[in-house]
Formats: sequence, structure tokens, C-alpha cells
Amino acid sequence: SSILQEYDCVYIYKQPAFQHPLLKHHKIPEKFISNESFDRKNKYKTNDQSCPKGTVAILRQRSETESLHLDTVDQFGHHFAAMDAFADESIYRGAQADISIHNLTLQNNQYSKSQIWLENGPPGELNSIQVGWAVHPRVYGDSATRLT
Repeated sequence: SSILQEYDCVYIYKQPAFQHPLLKHHKIPEKFISNESFDRKNKYKTNDQSCPKGTVAILRQRSETESLHLDTVDQFGHHFAAMDAFADESIYRGAQADISIHNLTLQNNQYSKSQIWLENGPPGELNSIQVGWAVHPRVYGDSATRLT
């Protein structure tokens, strides 16, 4: 099946992030709402599709009960490597990482994710942005690597 069938174009203010109580009435500054459509490349066909202006591509869950982190919080075997930069009055204006996952073959009860986290704020009010690559057979039904 086409990778494009796994995503829905959702009105920017209807995306799941805005269901959080602290973001219910958040407004995105106009400078961050692009004048161009968001392109989603189809690796199986030569034609590309895009989400219309004012919408974002959201991964479609296979069922309402599935989640990327289902049944993983209390399991053993997590391995982390981290680098932290703590407040020293410095101002950071970006981040960069080289992230890869190479043709993993996993069991249905396993997943692998490589990601970068950007966090700011005191522990009780932490803001976090996370992005990376994941292989999660239980959620996606295969061992394909996906942007998460």
C-alpha cells in the first residue's frame, strides 16, 4: 500500500496537539503558517500529493486504542544515550542531529526509535518537541522505518 494512505490532512487547529488543555486556545503566529502546501512524497509512485494550505499531515492510527507507546512505559530493556545542555544564561537558536535506523527486523512486542528532543522550561512546566525515526511492528503492522 502507498505510504500516503497512512496520513490524513487535518485542519491545523484540529490536530491532536491542540486537544491538550494548555493548548486549547493557542493561536499559531501567521508567519509559521506557510503559503505553500505541505508536500508528502510518495516513494511508490512518481506523482506527489500535498496537504492543502491550513492543514497538516497527521499519521492515521490503525485503531483507536493503538498508540506509539502502548504497553512500553513499564517494560524493561529501554536503552538511552543522551546529551544535555543545562541553563547557563545561554540562548540556543536551533539543534541538529544525524539520526538513522538501518533495516531493522523486530518482533511484534518490540520497537526501536531514534529521535531528538528539544526541551525548555522548569520541570513542572516543561515544553518538549520530539522528532525522529521509528520501527514499530505492533502499531504499523510491518518493519518499515517511519518519521515520527
